[in-house]
Amino acid sequence: MKKSFFVMAAAATMFAMGLVSCGNKQDAENQEATTDTVVVAEPAPAPISGTFEGTLPCADCSGIKTELVISEDGKFKLTETYMAKKEKQFVSEGEIVRGEGGRFSLTDKDGTVRQYELTDNTIAVLNAEGKKAEGELADKYILTKKM
Repeated sequence: MKKSFFVMAAAATMFAMGLVSCGNKQDAENQEATTDTVVVAEPAPAPISGTFEGTLPCADCSGIKTELVISEDGKFKLTETYMAKKEKQFVSEGEIVRGEGGRFSLTDKDGTVRQYELTDNTIAVLNAEGKKAEGELADKYILTKKM
C-alpha cells in the first residue's frame, strides 16, 4: 500500500511539474509575442522654398511663363503669364500641403488644388490624377529652381 501511495504521489508530482513547465513555456512564448517594438519615425521632409521658373505648353498661345515662389513658412505665390498677342497674367496665392516623397500640392485662396513633385532643383507639374506628363512634351512641364 505504501508503495502504491508513493507511486501515485510521484506521478501526481510529475504531472504538476509538467503543467507548471508547460505554463512557463506558454508564458515565455507570450512574452516573445508581446515584446515592445521600437518604431523609428522618418525625419520630416526639408521645407520646400525658393523660386522656380519655366515656360509651360499652351494650347492657344506660345506658352505660359510660370514663376512659383515658395516661402519657408509653407505659403506660395504662383504667377502665370499667357504669352499671346495680348498677354494675360494670373496670380494666385495660398498654402502648400506636403505629400509622400517629394510630392506636394498648392491650394490657393479659391480652393483650387494643383499637384507637383520636387526632385533636386526642379519641380514637375502633375496632372489632376497626380501623374507626370509623358511623351515628347514631358520635359516641358518642369519648373527649374532659380539660383
